[in-house]
Order: sequence, then C-alpha cells, then structure tokens
Amino acid sequence: MIYKKILLACLFVALLPSSGVCAPVKIAVLPWKVNSPEEMAFVRDAMRDMLTSRLGSNKAVEVARPDLVVDALAGRGGAVTDALALEVGKKLSADYVLYGSLTILGSTISLDGRLASVGDSKVSPVYSKGVGLDSIVSMVDKLSNDVLVLSGAVAPELVAAPILADVVPAGAVAVTAGVVG
Repeated sequence: MIYKKILLACLFVALLPSSGVCAPVKIAVLPWKVNSPEEMAFVRDAMRDMLTSRLGSNKAVEVARPDLVVDALAGRGGAVTDALALEVGKKLSADYVLYGSLTILGSTISLDGRLASVGDSKVSPVYSKGVGLDSIVSMVDKLSNDVLVLSGAVAPELVAAPILADVVPAGAVAVTAGVVG
C-alpha cells in the first residue's frame, strides 16, 4: 500500500508542470526575420501570431504580450543575437525567449529558431522544414511542440503527434512511396 502512495505521489509531481498547477513558464516570442527574395512582411507577422497562439494555448505557458516585446526591443537595430534575446528576456521577466528566421529558397521553407533560457543563458536550436507556403502552419505546429518540450512546459510523451498532410504546391510534382506522379 505504501508503494502505491509513493508511486502516485511521484506521478503527481512529474505531471505538475503540464497540469497547470505550477506557475506557468513565461516565453517571449521576438519578431522573426524573413529571408526571401520577395517582401513578405505578412509572413513575419503571421509567424509571431501563430507561435504566440500555439504556445499560449497551453495552460502551462504564459506568452509575453507582443506590444511589451516590441517596447523591450525599441531602439535596438540589427540582428537579434543570443545576448540581446537574453537581455530582452530579463527585461520582460521571461523564462525563455524564442526568436529566429524563416527562409524561403524556391519552394523550400526552413524555420530556424533559437530558444534562450534566461535563467541559465543556454540556447537551444529548434527548426522545422517544409515545401511551399502551405506548409508553414504545420511547421509552426512542430516548432511550437518542440519549444513546449524544451521549456519543460510539457513532457515529451504528452505532446500530440504531428498531423501529416500531403501538401503539394500548384505545379509541383508529388512523390509518394518512391513513385513520381
């Protein structure tokens, strides 16, 4: 009987961060850089909005308000560095800062992010890749799940498996199980 109580207590403690009982992890999402031959400001804004909504939909996460992030970055030109991200994170009392770039090369898209831990100054890479603008939403979903796990907001086994969909941009050739069609 005592072993069952100990096991239950251990399970309860292990699940605390994802249950919302503990204080939520605070994440600041900085504006993302877009590398593309075309002007794609709408994609930059959409990246911040999608990441903020996906991360913020988890009860174990509090996302810093975008207007406060913009204020914390005011007067700072140039690329976001790890040092700047950590400084902004401290200013916002965030536990983590997420920032990075979206690169479009032809039909290939790459999300290359960095998750900076304000407490210990460690920076972890997070990334996702896809084909066509239609893939950005599923790429953001994957990246958000990775951030939830890296930040400790959820246990890896509690993250939903990605929903894979066949997305083939207009004019592209689909390749399925080694068959081109």
